[in-house]
Amino acid sequence: MNARNIAKSMIERKHLNAWQLQKLLFYSQALSLYLNNIVLFDDNIEVWKDGPVVRDVYNLYKNRELEYIEAVKKDDVMTQLILDYSFKYFGKNTGKTLRNMTHIENGAWYRVVKEKNIENFEYEHFNIPLSYIKNEISLYPNIIEELSKPAVIDSKYVNKKHMTKLMEIL
Repeated sequence: MNARNIAKSMIERKHLNAWQLQKLLFYSQALSLYLNNIVLFDDNIEVWKDGPVVRDVYNLYKNRELEYIEAVKKDDVMTQLILDYSFKYFGKNTGKTLRNMTHIENGAWYRVVKEKNIENFEYEHFNIPLSYIKNEISLYPNIIEELSKPAVIDSKYVNKKHMTKLMEIL
């Protein structure tokens, strides 16, 4: 799957500014890796001055072309659950707050900036390793605690088709 499909699904759920969209993509990838050890999308996430960025989505958003992209299918239960978690834990934050969160000491963005000694963000864009992204969730003990509780299946996932997929997962 591509980040553009995830981004389209996100903006269909809620109006997001560019910073919110980029940071929610980052946290969605982190949650998927943390919970399932599976990448949510194949695109690289780069270190930019204002935090993690998926370049393709940045360009599509900037050029107002996301409207032409297909969203994630509603019956893709795992992706929809990751998006639900992303909005639950991070979606209420402003773009500026999310930007500041991604700059947390020992976080994925911070580690790459320090390791690569990045000073000029205008010309240097490094990818954030997936292992760093996965570990990002460990910086939020309240989220880890919440995720360790037994899952409650929301009624929107309980129809015959979704129940079959959920049973396969569980």
